[in-house]
Amino acid sequence: MTLSANNFEHIFLGALALFVVLECVLTMLQTHAADRAARHLPEPFVGRLSEAAHRKAADYTGETAQAALLLTFLGAAFALLMTFGHGLTFLTALAMGLSSNMLVVQWTLLALLLGAAALFEFPFGWFARFRVAERYGYMRRERGPWLARTARETLAGWLVSLPLVALLMALLEATGEYWWAAGWVLWVLYLVWRWGFSTAKGLFWGRRAKPVDDPELVALVRDYLAALGIEMTDLCIMTRPRSWDHSHLVLAGFGRHRRVVLFAHAAARLTRGELLALLAHDVGHIRHGHALLRVVLFSLVGALLFWAAGQLGDSPEFYAGFGLADVPLDRPGTHAGFMIACAIVAFPVLFYPLRPIVNLFSRLMQYDADRFAARVARPDDLVKALVRLHRDYATTLAPSRLYSLFHYRRPHAGMRIEAILTRAKKEGRALDDARFPYGFSMLLSELDRPVLERSALTRALADESEGSGTEHAEVLDEALDDRRYAVGLDEGNDLAEPRGGDGTHDSDAPRRASSGSRTANNETVPDFLLRTPSKMPSVPAETTDEANEDNDKTRKGDGADTKNNADTALSQPGAKDF
Repeated sequence: MTLSANNFEHIFLGALALFVVLECVLTMLQTHAADRAARHLPEPFVGRLSEAAHRKAADYTGETAQAALLLTFLGAAFALLMTFGHGLTFLTALAMGLSSNMLVVQWTLLALLLGAAALFEFPFGWFARFRVAERYGYMRRERGPWLARTARETLAGWLVSLPLVALLMALLEATGEYWWAAGWVLWVLYLVWRWGFSTAKGLFWGRRAKPVDDPELVALVRDYLAALGIEMTDLCIMTRPRSWDHSHLVLAGFGRHRRVVLFAHAAARLTRGELLALLAHDVGHIRHGHALLRVVLFSLVGALLFWAAGQLGDSPEFYAGFGLADVPLDRPGTHAGFMIACAIVAFPVLFYPLRPIVNLFSRLMQYDADRFAARVARPDDLVKALVRLHRDYATTLAPSRLYSLFHYRRPHAGMRIEAILTRAKKEGRALDDARFPYGFSMLLSELDRPVLERSALTRALADESEGSGTEHAEVLDEALDDRRYAVGLDEGNDLAEPRGGDGTHDSDAPRRASSGSRTANNETVPDFLLRTPSKMPSVPAETTDEANEDNDKTRKGDGADTKNNADTALSQPGAKDF
């Protein structure tokens, strides 16, 4: 069956309409779910933040979802402009006017397209990723430096892409009619690096990770991993690299031989029992071959897509269906650049319905690793580790399940906790029931000891980063400071002056505010976490019976896959708990 240009056009327009409508519906679900969830704190998080902070997080969640919807409209508009607005045709004509060499023409087309997309997104991205966070007090940088830095990074990214695109085009051109097979091989190599070599080499071997100077802890971790079939070669500690913003430890290496790299913020907050649960989770990924499953699945999907691209790469009907007229298919060459240009514009829309399937696959792996960890450690320790290391208190603790499935690759910490508690209840197992693997034993009292004392941890990392003292001090302070870790801001903001119900000054308000700004554990809640912007939109509270129902506990997931901005005060959705 041969598809005509009209067929391709109708398929694309239908997918584009589905994309926009679904995102509108998902945004409404997310906003209302956050508002309903703000009426009560999920039980495992009671004592971690106040009701007022939770209410503020719900409002912030709704506004960030609406800002993300703005970017959805922007993406749809850009796709229409490049296709039926003849944007690709114009850029192709401009590229052909600059050179008669087809390889140069395709490279120029891709360079112009990437540059246009960056310019088109920049002002709206500022609003979605900076302005909203700024209004709620979750942005560290001032507006000018943020804009300057983002502009530099955007320009640098575009400049770096130019030689890479040129190299890619030359390689695809050299392979002739089988260019799609060469592209698939490159894709598989990337997958192997992403889920195989990236955690084993290149990051930790060259960094200043220091061996843990605690024989008891080293012996504990070595014996526990040995009982799980993993041979520990070394136990090191270091401050977390900024590029690994959502990791807490890494089992680096291949096969059974692993180097355990523990990040300082986790060592400062976890007990030894919680550390074992954390290690068991990562061992579950290794024992169940999750990295290999990812590589195989995405390799098969990539093979199908690259084969289809190879079949359609010389079809004038395909290009005409996406508004790309006058493609010089009569010229010698693979024409792979034109196909890549269409893919950049159209594939995010065409394959949008597959996004929840891919995210579900990743989520199932997280649940599978949690099940393994709960079997070989105390479920209570796994729950406590998830709560202690959760940082995303700027957003709701219970977003919409459907929104989360479409946008985040990993489930929210609350969603994982709910699954752990439900499974333990179904099995009739007490949460503090320790079922360690055969061959491993320890005193239960040892499980509640801290991994490392703060003083020992500070000494161990004192000279980790010689020559960059200021930056290292900031990273170390952030790792060890509970207040900064929880909310990520350097300074607080005063609460508005309290007033009574009649608008007059309430003399008893300071006392009530003081008590209300403390958690159930009598921990002070920073004032700025309670502050709300002056003109903050809020979803009206619903009065239906659903208001008292427990909401699904999900997480705004690593992302996205929404990109995380290093300048935002709290970790953004999609963060990896561990």
